[in-house]
Amino acid sequence: MLQQKIILIDYSFLMFQAIYSYNSAMERKELDTTLFVSPSTYIAMSSLISCLKKIGYNDEQGDKIILAGDGRDSWRKEIEKSYKGNRADQRKQARYVDWTMEFDQHNELLKRIEENLPFFIIKIEHCEADDIIAEAVRYFKDCQCVIVSPDEDMHQLLTYDNVRVFSPHPKVKLHPYRILSLDRNKEKDMAFKSIMKKIEKEKTDNLCAEILTEKEYDDRQACVSLLTLPKDIVDKIKPELDKIANVEKEFFNPEVFSPGIAKRLPSIFGTENIITYEDCVAYTERKLKRDKNKKEKVKELKKKGKEQAEEITDDTQSDLVGDRIEE
Repeated sequence: MLQQKIILIDYSFLMFQAIYSYNSAMERKELDTTLFVSPSTYIAMSSLISCLKKIGYNDEQGDKIILAGDGRDSWRKEIEKSYKGNRADQRKQARYVDWTMEFDQHNELLKRIEENLPFFIIKIEHCEADDIIAEAVRYFKDCQCVIVSPDEDMHQLLTYDNVRVFSPHPKVKLHPYRILSLDRNKEKDMAFKSIMKKIEKEKTDNLCAEILTEKEYDDRQACVSLLTLPKDIVDKIKPELDKIANVEKEFFNPEVFSPGIAKRLPSIFGTENIITYEDCVAYTERKLKRDKNKKEKVKELKKKGKEQAEEITDDTQSDLVGDRIEE
């Protein structure tokens, strides 16, 4: 029997990626007015479908899809005032984005998804998508949990044996599962140590101030670690996971979405496009072998070149000795 999968999608990432993609497309339209620009909600749904086709969704074995979003006013801001303080300036640079309208449209999309597709949505005040995903992999410890996010923060969760991290980044479309090391014990160690680097400095979240006291160290660790969360945050998330664990969604109404999305949605049940974790392990093994062979070849060429250089030097010295004898 196949193991039940819990597919945990960082919807906040998909949303922001889609919004910024929309803005970039609008900027290109300044140069070419014939360009058609899809709304960010369409871009987000398209990315979602693309990921699910590669992961594989089997409702008959009890697979569940959870879309996790960010709630307002993250609890981390109460600990570190600078946390994500750079995001407002970044958003201002997106000239074609009405952020209030975009957030409203994506909230409406999530509502439509929850009412018409066998997906579950979790958004909780003061909690982030990362918190929900981190607690979910511990809650569903007997299931294979596939996290959809390119965020390196998720690498911490590779310390758990039931976790796989699937990156939707286009550069890794043929080998999307993140593998820190083929040696599982070493991978666990690397995953855990990634927290240490983030405590020292986390530019993405604007946590760059030098740590000078023990309390500052503890606060920074609390902000960056997903392996332990504050009890009050866990208490908010767990009831939502309890609901999902005991519910089976059997309805599937793709026709409520745009024609392009409605046509593609059934493909998430297909198997022809699936890329497995084992495929990515095999790819990594081949890559490491190629890299090793390349290094050995370069080393061999260097050695051969050195030997040839020595031969040329010896020949030159012999010629010089011969010239001196003739003289």
